[in-house]
Order: sequence, then C-alpha cells, then structure tokens
Amino acid sequence: MSDLTPALREEIARHLRASSLRQGLVVRDMERGLSPEQMASSQGTSIENARKYLRGVQDVLDGRLPTAPSIALKAARTYHYLLGCDLSPGLRSYVTSCLHQFKAINPKVNFDEPYRPTGYRDVGAKPRPTISSDVRTEPPARSLGDQETEPFLRALLDRHESQILERKSSFLVPTDPKQKDIPQHVVQHAVAKNVAALANTNGGHVIIGQADDKAILGLASDFAQLRNPSPDGFELKLVEYINNCLHPGWATLGLRVHWLDFGDRDVAIIEVPKSRTRVYLTDKKVGAIEDIYVRSATRTDKLSGRELADWIEANRRE
Repeated sequence: MSDLTPALREEIARHLRASSLRQGLVVRDMERGLSPEQMASSQGTSIENARKYLRGVQDVLDGRLPTAPSIALKAARTYHYLLGCDLSPGLRSYVTSCLHQFKAINPKVNFDEPYRPTGYRDVGAKPRPTISSDVRTEPPARSLGDQETEPFLRALLDRHESQILERKSSFLVPTDPKQKDIPQHVVQHAVAKNVAALANTNGGHVIIGQADDKAILGLASDFAQLRNPSPDGFELKLVEYINNCLHPGWATLGLRVHWLDFGDRDVAIIEVPKSRTRVYLTDKKVGAIEDIYVRSATRTDKLSGRELADWIEANRRE
C-alpha cells in the first residue's frame, strides 16, 4: 500500500519487535541478520515454516496485502494485534484501513473483539477451587485472573528464569538426544519439584515445551507417549502425576494449565499459586519421601536439617 511511509514502517517494526508474537521473533531475527535456516533454529521450527513466517513479516513491513481469502484471514491477525498497541494516529489509521480491506477480501476477518491468536487454548479455564484472599501474605506471582491471559503468557516465554518462573523442555521424555536414556520418572520429577518449590515460595509458572535458550520445542514427543496424544491427554497425565506425588494435590493447590499453540508446536504453562500449606513431594522412584522444595532465585532447592527447621519456623502454615 502506498500509504505506508518509512516512519510508519519503523513504528510497525518497533511494536512487533517488542511483542512476544511469532512476528516479534521474526523481526528480531531479521535485525540480527539471520538466514532462514538460522531463524528456524532460533524459533524452534522447520526451515519451511521459518521462510513462511519471514515472508509474512516482510509483507507487513512492505505494505503488501494478500488477495486470497484464506491468506488474508491469517495476515489480518498481525494488524489486529497492532490495533491493540499504543499507535500514533497515522499508524492507527493505516492499520484500520488495512483491516477493512482484509474484511472485504474475507468477511470472516473480525477486529471488533480483543485480539486472541487462532489456536490459543486455555485448557485450565475449567471450574476449579478458589483460594481465599488470606492465602497470600506478600505479593506473589500475578494470577492470570488479574490481566489479559494471552499477552501475559506470551510475555513469559521471553523472560529469563527467576524465583517465579521455571522452564522445562518436556514432561515425559528427554528432548536432548544425549540424554535419551534418562528414565521418564526422572523427567517428571524435575517438573513436580519445581511446582512444589514455587507453591512453597511465592507461586509462579512452569513452562513446559520451551528450551533454556527460549526456543519453542513443543510437546510432540510427549504426546507420542500418550494414549490420547493431545493437550487434553497431556493434562490428564500431568494432573495424575502431581496428585500421586504432591501433597496437597492438584485441586487443593489450585493449579491450572494454560496452552499456547505455535502451529505445529504446543507449549503448556502451569500456573502455580502460593500455597497456604506446606507442599511435600513423595516419589519413591527417585527416593523422595515428603521432601520439601523451595525456590531460591533461579534455583530449586531441597531443604533438610537445620535449614529445613529454620524454614518451617519462619513459614508457619496450616
């Protein structure tokens, strides 16, 4: 479109660069001068997908609008996202004009509602026990009821690990070929002890399906181990394991799972409230008998001896 000036183009790039959308990853990789092959590695996807995502972002930055209805519906999502940003009057007018053109190409384009990417699933939105306000005596990790869920979740993927954030590449099978012989119960234990540690400290989130370098790995290998190879089947397995090894269990702790869909890759995020009771982990396969874990900065520590006694005294709960 001729209305896209260099200044508007730079403003679009700035908003996308700051986002946690796939387009944001592409813009940052473009500015790093990465090739499609390098982008595929950086984004945790195939080279074919990386080239597709790159073309889509280049079309946005060059002001090219697709003419095919199916492509228009997908391309409109980027502009729909931009509409929710703090835009200059000129860019807001441009983005709105583009969305109207998309709608003329494909009537299914709808930008009247707040932006939510197609494929986003919040499996954890099922009814669950609520935790009274007296549970937390200090500011914990923010609950997803306090803000827009999808932008907050995507922002987590860009954050470094911290006292309230842990990431794991998988829950059932190791993703590193060099560690392929690690037993399943060891992989599961690594997730469970972090859930327990967060609950015993200030709450937080455990991301599953993302590497330490923030590449999106997905959970296809884990799904392949399930009778129901899907997010629902994965969640059932996760809940079952947590209920078997943590006390209190899933419902009492108020845990919930949120899902992000990156096309061919799913990422699960466990929301962990701070618990009002001490959380114990028991898993005889790893020799854990009522172990207590806590979060110390980016570490998950098992307490014992004097340290455990001091912690219990300082954190008297039910």
